Amino acid sequence: MSASLKERVRQSAVAEDLGLTPAFPRNILFELTNACNHACRFCYNHAMRRRIGRMDWKLYQRLIAEAAALGAREAGFATTGEPFASPMVFDAIAEAKRVGIDYTYLSTNGALLDAAKIERLFDSGLDSIKFSINAGNRESYQRIHGRDDFDHVLAMVRLIDSLRKARGRDMKLFCTTVLTDETRGEEEALRRLVGDCFDDMLFATETGATGPTNSCFYELPCPLPFNRAHVTWEGYLSLCCVDFENALVVADLRETSLEEAWRGPMMQRMRRRHLDGDVSGTLCDVCVSRQDKPYAPLLPV
Repeated sequence: MSASLKERVRQSAVAEDLGLTPAFPRNILFELTNACNHACRFCYNHAMRRRIGRMDWKLYQRLIAEAAALGAREAGFATTGEPFASPMVFDAIAEAKRVGIDYTYLSTNGALLDAAKIERLFDSGLDSIKFSINAGNRESYQRIHGRDDFDHVLAMVRLIDSLRKARGRDMKLFCTTVLTDETRGEEEALRRLVGDCFDDMLFATETGATGPTNSCFYELPCPLPFNRAHVTWEGYLSLCCVDFENALVVADLRETSLEEAWRGPMMQRMRRRHLDGDVSGTLCDVCVSRQDKPYAPLLPV
């Protein structure tokens, strides 16, 4: 559970079971909301046409309990939106710990945090928080993120770091930075400002993703349909963590269980297509080809 950020990214790219009905994964991601308070240049969120909403608490309780019973031991709270745009994020973390999830984590731009919310994070039992800080100075940050929150976010990083050390808490603190043409070379500036606060920092070059996806990290077969479950705020099971338009939904979890959906016919069909290298006409093809081409949703949702 204490792997470096780079190692966790590497592990997520590996699927041990490439069968059509693999065991339920150890890792599940919840989209508590698809709302976001930032408008990063490289992110599709601000162009999303899907309705903005928040996950129903009763639905979440049922699904996190099912996931734990099926063997999930890690739960994340970030996909297409900003987790702190959902007021239930603190209760969601605590509920995951209550039902037996060992490792809870989230990714945030950090701009909605304040001292009171950080206290609630510690109380919830969160194991890891990753900040997305995509520039090394205030001016570049405002251009990339679309908001002037650079100084506030760095203050929140420093506060979390000081509190975890003072309290002897093993809450992991990570940072990822997507480097664009105009911010490449700002890595050291960011390191100088807050590098000593983080357990690990990961700098990645903008992927050149096109269309409604921020991915393009994987080739076929993508590991995600095999090694991680992704639940949208509406209650759908999706193949992908960056399915902004619900184009990769395979089941409605309001009508079926997590186990049935994970092993269901649509999930099996898409795993077979990934294994065969034929995802034409789907959002997966847009992602792996890095070409903005026509696609259709897997289900009408």
